[in-house]
Amino acid sequence: MALSGTLKDFGIADIFQLIGQQQKTGVLHLSERDDEVHVAFKDGNIVRAECATGRRRSCWATCWCAGAHHRAAAAGGARRAEAHAQALGDILVARGSVDRNALRDMAQLQTCETIYRLFA
Repeated sequence: MALSGTLKDFGIADIFQLIGQQQKTGVLHLSERDDEVHVAFKDGNIVRAECATGRRRSCWATCWCAGAHHRAAAAGGARRAEAHAQALGDILVARGSVDRNALRDMAQLQTCETIYRLFA
């Protein structure tokens, strides 16, 4: 069963609870004015959440949080990711600029920040 349309009569907690209780898998797209957030679920659990608009962190800021200590590594990785349609995290891990575990931790932090912002 797919849900779509305006959910303004429901709180975000109600929607998350419904998805969790029914153990749904998919992506919930939430938008309001110029802000858009995508929340991915697997078996009712949140696995990823990201802003699809200007409120998201820049690639450089994300890399910095993940442990890319050199501005050049982060900036160069971002340019390469854009030019070659590759994931920035994969490029920085391959270059040795970021540890895979640090990248995973950063992704979890970014998901948590996005979810917290939804509830604020």
